[in-house]
Amino acid sequence: VVLPVDTNMVFAAFGRPAPETVARLREAGVLSNVEGSRPEVVRFVTHLDVSAGDVDEALGRMARALG
Repeated sequence: VVLPVDTNMVFAAFGRPAPETVARLREAGVLSNVEGSRPEVVRFVTHLDVSAGDVDEALGRMARALG
């Protein structure tokens, strides 16, 4: 379920241990953190200077790293 909110944080579960996901993403140049409440949840935080294009780039890198 996706609810509309104004925040700069995104939490996502990828079906594998969060430390493994974080390591793969780091190798692809996408920084994230283990969230900690569940073993597969990863936390992403953006900044107001991050553009939609930057997000698209990160999503592409994530798809390649985790695909």
